[in-house]
Amino acid sequence: MKNKAGGLYLITAAHDTKTDYKLLCKIFKTKNGNIREAEKDKLGNYLHVEPGHVNSFSLLNLSQEQKNEVHFHLDKNLVDNYKTIGIPPMNSSSTCWIKPEDLKKLLEKNGITVNITDFTIKEEEQPKKEEKKNDKEKGEKKDKKEKGDKKDKKEKKEDNADEDISSLGIQNKKEENFSDWYSECITKSEMIDYYDISGCYILRPWSYEIWEKIQDYLNTLIKNIGVKNYNFPLFVSQKALFKEKEHVEGFSPEVAWVTKSGKGEIDPPLQ
Repeated sequence: MKNKAGGLYLITAAHDTKTDYKLLCKIFKTKNGNIREAEKDKLGNYLHVEPGHVNSFSLLNLSQEQKNEVHFHLDKNLVDNYKTIGIPPMNSSSTCWIKPEDLKKLLEKNGITVNITDFTIKEEEQPKKEEKKNDKEKGEKKDKKEKGDKKDKKEKKEDNADEDISSLGIQNKKEENFSDWYSECITKSEMIDYYDISGCYILRPWSYEIWEKIQDYLNTLIKNIGVKNYNFPLFVSQKALFKEKEHVEGFSPEVAWVTKSGKGEIDPPLQ
């Protein structure tokens, strides 16, 4: 993210932590409505990643000078309540699991300052700015507040409009990056939510209703030609899976194996 003055910020937070724009302005001590997503060229020049692939590890690509320009904030909720964090290394094709404290050590060892930030603090609980000691400055500030600055109000209105577009609009173009465009469409339309287990998703009411309509439509067509429904077990044995070895080769790094049943071991494991 960036502010209007050019300050850059990267946040790694839990999926259930709200990073409200107004709250971020308070935390980063910047003008309200002044926080927005950084442009594509910033991501490329600083982190060497494409939009949609920003991650904590990309901070390791910063030059020595850039390390002082990008402010990294790690969610206190992650540090306190999560044993590991799933981070895609430079792109979304795979996931690396790392302990929060190990991530902190890794980044600090490479000269990155890690700020542990509590994003759950309410706006009114945020630390207040130091009061100005100079009485003359206080008077000027009060006078300016009473008179109002039309220019500032106009800029604030424009910034808030930009914020709404940035937070609600689709950032990726279909013809340029179909994968990230599609991910934005299904999440910002509230059809699905991501889950904390890689490869698992939450189908929200709208998407589930579409799935039910597809089932109803196809079920009728299939039964009309005399095909009967079957229900197969949820698990597949290792032997059965390896019969299709060529077909599952590309998916093997993502395959989840069940190795325990109660206190006993399952041999061979199930998929």
